[in-house]
Amino acid sequence: MSTSVPRWLQDALAANPAPPSPEYRAEQPEDVVQGDIVLVAPTVHAKAEARLALVLKADQDNRVVAVAIANNLIWLATRTDPVLHPELTDLAYPICVLTQFSGHVFRDQIIRLIGGVDDETMEAVFLAQSGEDQGTVEVGLPLLDPALDDRWAELQREADNFRRLTSACEESLIAPEGPALLDPAIFDAQAVTALAATNVTQLRALVEAAQHGELLVPAAGVQALLEEDAIVDDPILVSFLEPLLSAAASAPQSPKTRQRSSINGRACRTPSERALVRAVFDEVDKTGSRRQRVQTAPELRKAVGKQWTIVSDRERVECLLIA
Repeated sequence: MSTSVPRWLQDALAANPAPPSPEYRAEQPEDVVQGDIVLVAPTVHAKAEARLALVLKADQDNRVVAVAIANNLIWLATRTDPVLHPELTDLAYPICVLTQFSGHVFRDQIIRLIGGVDDETMEAVFLAQSGEDQGTVEVGLPLLDPALDDRWAELQREADNFRRLTSACEESLIAPEGPALLDPAIFDAQAVTALAATNVTQLRALVEAAQHGELLVPAAGVQALLEEDAIVDDPILVSFLEPLLSAAASAPQSPKTRQRSSINGRACRTPSERALVRAVFDEVDKTGSRRQRVQTAPELRKAVGKQWTIVSDRERVECLLIA
């Protein structure tokens, strides 16, 4: 386990020698609360580097802490990443909070308390994470095409390290029991017809899983598929999909408060993304659990890792992706 202070942090401290407030110099702090800025170390077997993080929520009973990764490379900040200057943090250097890299770590992974922000700043952080306007802190610029924006490569490295840093805790939090939700993005007309043409066994397995209660499929999504010309004209696909209507989970109209939502800090824009958010929160309403499993495409799971964090009007749901 590497618990060394990152090189960039050593350089920043050397360039800004003013010490933080004495209350923020705790080694192995006993109490961690929302708004603390901490140093998070990897678990014993994780091949990850320690990172600064802002505490979003601390579960003292379960010794679990929700954090967002931070660093002093403020040029990395995107439009959902607040830039916090020393007057807000009691640090000697500015940091940006990479809100798309939000997840859970074990309490024992927090090895140092070095700063903190007040409630007003935390409110601004949550608003920025959801993509909403706020006048308290500045944020970065929107990401451009990877060919034009140098931030992509560094953010990908941060994403890889973040997954290794949080994976042990995240996997311990999301129990494998219970049905998974089907990501609507892999159940549109194009995806279903392609699956039927290349891997009918997998399509049959999806249908059987839904019929046996192992997979939750929004009924509205199935009905929409059955109205697609490419589906209607294919009797085999119709025979696959019609039984799902009786087995599919209903997806009632969601309240307006759920229209502003984001997945891993990125605003939901496509119908399938919004449908996924509605399905997830409907399942939260039924089960009371803010940790859900989502069946998704292998290439999507590879791109985003094992977890999604869905934020909708300050409500948060942690999703474990299943390929």
